[in-house]
Order: sequence, then C-alpha cells, then structure tokens
Amino acid sequence: MPKKGSEKDRFSWEVDFIRCELHKANKEALAKYDLELEATFDTITRLVSDGYKLSVSSDKIHNCVGAYLTSPKSDSGARQRCMGGRGPDVFGALRCLAFKHNIVLGGDWANAQSADWENDAWG
Repeated sequence: MPKKGSEKDRFSWEVDFIRCELHKANKEALAKYDLELEATFDTITRLVSDGYKLSVSSDKIHNCVGAYLTSPKSDSGARQRCMGGRGPDVFGALRCLAFKHNIVLGGDWANAQSADWENDAWG
C-alpha cells in the first residue's frame, strides 16, 4: 500500500473540498430561498467574475444535478477550495450553492471548517 503523503506532497492542481451539508432546518429554508433566482444568479455571476470556476453536471447516482464552485488560484500559495450544491435540476443546484454561500456560510467559506453537518443526497 502506498505511503500517505503529507500536505506538501500534494499536487498543485488538487483542491480541498468544503464540507457544507444542510441540516433539516436549512433544507426547509432553502425550499423558500430565492424562488425567482435573482439572488442566485447575482451571486453566481459575481463569484465567476471574481475568478471562481463554475461546473454543473448530472449526478446519476443520486438522481440529481450538482453545481460546484472552485475558488481562484492564489499567489499566496493557499490551496483552492471547492464547494458543491445539489438539487433536482440545474436551477435547484445553483440555488442550493448560492444559499450555502450567502446564508449558511455568510459569504465566507472559512465558516465551513468548524461546522458539524449532516449528510444527504441533496444539499
């Protein structure tokens, strides 16, 4: 079995995934969040304009769509971070991603580090 490498042994293209699943109360709030998608598209547009990469793909295993934002590369050497959101369709996945960014994490992905989250197929 290969030896587990240190943080320094990781490739420059690797990213750290943010663990930010939703609790039941968050899921109820998400169901009422930005139904017209105005805040969602504003948030996603702003983040992409700031250098974040947006990816959207079908998740056939969970029968949903996943949307993922990856932070821009940093000159300071800080690792890129990726956060995902899932929903029943593209718009639901984007809305979930905006909800996590704006509401759950308050626009600061560092807030995800200390949280204790549940796991679910959507969210």
